Amino acid sequence: MRTGIGRIKLEWKDKIAIWRMVIDWTVALYIIVPILAIGGYYYVQLWQGNMEHLFTWMTPFRWTFLLLIIIHAGTLRLFVVEADMLFLRKFHAAFQRIKRTGVVYTLLLNGCMILLFAIALVPVWTVYGGYSAGWILSVLAAAFVTKITAQTTKQLLDVRYERGKLYAMNTVVTFLFTGVYIGLVFAPIWLTLLGSLFLAGAAAYLIRMRLREDWAFSLDCLREMGQRINLSAFFLQQSGTQEKPKKYPRKKPMLLFTESESFFKEPTNDKRLFEWFMKRWLRSKMRMLVYAQFFILFTIAIAVAPFYIKWLLLVLCTTIVVYTTYQMWLESWKHPFMKLLKRHESTDMSVPIRQAVGVITLPAAAVFGFFAGATGIALWAGLVTAALMISIIFFLFIKPPSKAVLEKQKGDVV
Repeated sequence: MRTGIGRIKLEWKDKIAIWRMVIDWTVALYIIVPILAIGGYYYVQLWQGNMEHLFTWMTPFRWTFLLLIIIHAGTLRLFVVEADMLFLRKFHAAFQRIKRTGVVYTLLLNGCMILLFAIALVPVWTVYGGYSAGWILSVLAAAFVTKITAQTTKQLLDVRYERGKLYAMNTVVTFLFTGVYIGLVFAPIWLTLLGSLFLAGAAAYLIRMRLREDWAFSLDCLREMGQRINLSAFFLQQSGTQEKPKKYPRKKPMLLFTESESFFKEPTNDKRLFEWFMKRWLRSKMRMLVYAQFFILFTIAIAVAPFYIKWLLLVLCTTIVVYTTYQMWLESWKHPFMKLLKRHESTDMSVPIRQAVGVITLPAAAVFGFFAGATGIALWAGLVTAALMISIIFFLFIKPPSKAVLEKQKGDVV
C-alpha cells in the first residue's frame, strides 16, 4: 500500500527504467543528439538576435499561441490503482489524500511544462518583440489556469459520456478554451489577470467536484494506466512494443487495397512482399504517426535554418527518416506470413523492403528538398532540389531490379 508520494516515485522509477531499456545508441545518435544540437544552436541564435527571418510572417506576438499546444495536452492525475478497490476505498480519508496528491502533482507538472515553453519563448518576446515582464507573466498565468480548467472539464465529460457524444463535447470544449486563451492574450494586462483569477476559481470548483466522484473509479484506473507510460510511449513504439488496443475496437478491420491483384502483372515473391510491406505500414497508426511527427518537425527545421545549415539538415533529416522507416520493418521478418512464402535461392529478400522504404520516404524527401531550395534560394531552386531528391530516392531504393534478376525470378510465384 503506497501513498501518493510513493506512487510518484515508483512511476518515475519505472519511466527511467523504460528509457534506459529502449534508448540505445541508435536512438540517441539519430534522434536525441540531433534534436539537442539543432535546438541548442537555434536557441543561442535567438538570444543573439540572428533569427529575424523567423518573424517575417510569424510575428513575436503570434508565437504566444504556441502555448495552445500544451494547453490541450494531458489530463488531471488522481493516482488511483485497481488495488485501491480492496484496501484504500475502505479508508475514505486516505483515498482522498492520494487523489489530492495527484492533483498537486498535476499542477506542478503543468507548471513545469509552462515554464519550459516560457524559457524557449522568452527571447522571442523580449529580443524581437520588446514585451515587458508583466505582460509575459500575465500570458503565462493565463495559459496555466486555462490548461488546468480545460483538463478538468474534459475529464468530467470523459466519465459521463462516450463515443460520438464525448468526441463532440470535447471538440466544443477545445474550441471554447482556445477562444478563452486568445481573448486573455489580446486583453489588457489587468483584465488578463482578472480573467485568470476567475478561471482559477472555476478550476478549483471543478477539481473539488471531480474528487467527490468515486463512482468513476474503473475509468480512473484505465486513465491512470495510460498516463503512467505516456512519456515513454514513443520510445516503446520505436523498440517494437505493440500499441495498446482501442477503447472501442472496430467491429470490422479497416482494409486498404483489398483488390490489388490487378496492380501486379506476373506477380513474384518480391512484388507480393512489397505489397505486404506497404499494407502493414498504411494500416499502422503508430507508423503513420511517427512518420508525420518527423515530417512536420524536420520540414520546420529545414525551413527556418540558416542557408548553410539547410543543406546539412536536408541530408541529415532524410537519412533519419529513411533509417527509422527501415527499423520499423525489423519485426516483420519474424511474422508468420514470411514463413508462408516459397523462398527461392535467387530471390533477393532485400529488394521489396528497399522499394517499400523508398516509396514511403519519397514524399518526405521531396518536401525537405523543396523547402531547402525555396527558403534558401528561390522557388525554382526548391523545385529543382525536390526533383533531385526524388531522383536520388528512386535510383537508390525504388528502381526495379535488372532484367537479368527478373529472369532468374520467373516461376518464383506464391
